[in-house]
Amino acid sequence: MALGMHKAKAISKATPQGPRRLDELCHDALLNGVITKHGKLPDSVVDILKGDPSVMQQLTALVIDSSKRETKFHRESVVAIVSEKEWIHQESQEVVPEPMMLVKAHALPGWLLRVFEAYHAIRLQLEGTKWERSASVRAVKSTPHEGYVFCFYDYHDVMKVWNEMVAWTMRWPTEAVCQKVFWELCNDLLHLFGKDHEREYGDVMRQYEANVGDSEYFDDWSGDAIAEFFQKRTRKILRTHIKGICGRPYAEEWLDNMGCHKNDFEQWGSCALQPVPYMTLRFNMQEYGERGPPGLSHSDDNDSDDDHDAFA
Repeated sequence: MALGMHKAKAISKATPQGPRRLDELCHDALLNGVITKHGKLPDSVVDILKGDPSVMQQLTALVIDSSKRETKFHRESVVAIVSEKEWIHQESQEVVPEPMMLVKAHALPGWLLRVFEAYHAIRLQLEGTKWERSASVRAVKSTPHEGYVFCFYDYHDVMKVWNEMVAWTMRWPTEAVCQKVFWELCNDLLHLFGKDHEREYGDVMRQYEANVGDSEYFDDWSGDAIAEFFQKRTRKILRTHIKGICGRPYAEEWLDNMGCHKNDFEQWGSCALQPVPYMTLRFNMQEYGERGPPGLSHSDDNDSDDDHDAFA
């Protein structure tokens, strides 16, 4: 008996909460044993909990807190990543059914994080009548348990997100906040993708200078200013680059880096009571890319791109 008490005290001292009483340890051991045996709380135990108002208040507060979704998307927001069909582990060929994991937004690739930051910022700015009238309702839906849901079922589904933002800025050019968010995103992506402004814009800059008869027109202009001046060229550069990196190999690479191809990928802690994600990314990797480009053409892909007028 003395030895058992000695062990209990040793364990209690190791806990981050500090020393715990022996009766608390016994209660914990009893409850853990019941859950281990039944896989859940037996109905008789649930009835006892339901009969105590203070316990129900505590449990209700816990559930409500976990079901709250943040009002704004940011780097620490919770993102759910779901595979809708069976995945095959690349090394062992073992079938892994429907993995789901919760990650912080900053675990996403940097460029994709910036795209979603801008997307949600613009969406919030347009919420209400404009949001309801726009085509955005077809690209994303919101559910109580998954947050805002984005489905990636084929080769260029991420382009739908990009096209939505372009459509918003072109449809409401007087929305100053939306314009600011979008062009900050464009400049950030140009830098993240390592685009050289002379290589990307040199020809249209020289053409414009020839048209206005001023060979020094763009002297001392910043790269960001040039990118925003030639808006259609900028959108075309970024759209082409994003299309090029959204294929199946790239998607599998960053998903694998976050553990989505592993049997033992890390879940959100060990608690079944998980927070509601701000958004959910649903993938179908069995078919992703197999059907080829879905033909999501856009006006930015066509005609000349030497314009400098807004939304030409």
